[in-house]
Amino acid sequence: MHPTKNWNCAAFAALVTVTALPCGAQRYPERPIRIVVPYAPGGATDLAVRFVADKMSAALGQQIVVDNRPGAGSMLGTELVAKSAPDGYTLLQTNATVSMPTLFPDVPFDMVKDLKPLSMLGYSNLVLTVHPSLPVRSVKELIALAKRRPGEMNYATAGSGSFIHLAMEYLISLSGMKLVHVPYKGGAPGAIATMTGETQITFGGIGSSLPHIKQGRLRALAVSGTKRHFSLPDVPSVDEAGVKGFAAPSWYGLFAPSRTPEAIMVKLATEARSALADSGVR
Repeated sequence: MHPTKNWNCAAFAALVTVTALPCGAQRYPERPIRIVVPYAPGGATDLAVRFVADKMSAALGQQIVVDNRPGAGSMLGTELVAKSAPDGYTLLQTNATVSMPTLFPDVPFDMVKDLKPLSMLGYSNLVLTVHPSLPVRSVKELIALAKRRPGEMNYATAGSGSFIHLAMEYLISLSGMKLVHVPYKGGAPGAIATMTGETQITFGGIGSSLPHIKQGRLRALAVSGTKRHFSLPDVPSVDEAGVKGFAAPSWYGLFAPSRTPEAIMVKLATEARSALADSGVR
């Protein structure tokens, strides 16, 4: 073939390749999108993503299904997304991904190579709660009781390596308490365990814990942020309550498989930001 014709064919092929992605992005999404939450339903991260998913679904014109896949400290759901097709139809909502490689020696995926951050969804405080029968009404009283009964009291988390687990271990390291860890498949099952007395202590999302606190099923001792939370104005921060230097604000975000086309990533990120700007979501 003549060199000029060769070059023309190559240029045409390149043009088709370049223009294909934007066209694909314009058609996207053509079927429902799944957001995997690697925790049981009802926890703070699960509730947060459902609000955002509803707004994004309306804007994109396709259903967004929230798929809870708890287990192994969020590793099962995270692995599912990391190994999914990079086509924009399977996303991950989590707050634990970044800590996994430092906590578990055999993580079955590479956080940096297999997942790409799509959008931050928000920040929130946790609230430290206890079963109402526990004879404590402050963090100082909890620490004193735990030190009188080392290894006898337990705490619930959303799973080994979850943000709740890390926050509790941080509190334990600063306070000198000796508590027994009881992992569950999400923040909601952990909160239920504390409400029923199966466990005695837990950190939980403020939004999901607040109804139980108001109804007396949980007793709030402190919030994990650097200052008091507007929804619990009478509850001090852990730092204010006496454990100086403690701060564990929670965050959660959306991720996609790493080779997801950039045009689709931009489209999803744009709609996520629009959803977050909605007053109903905030």
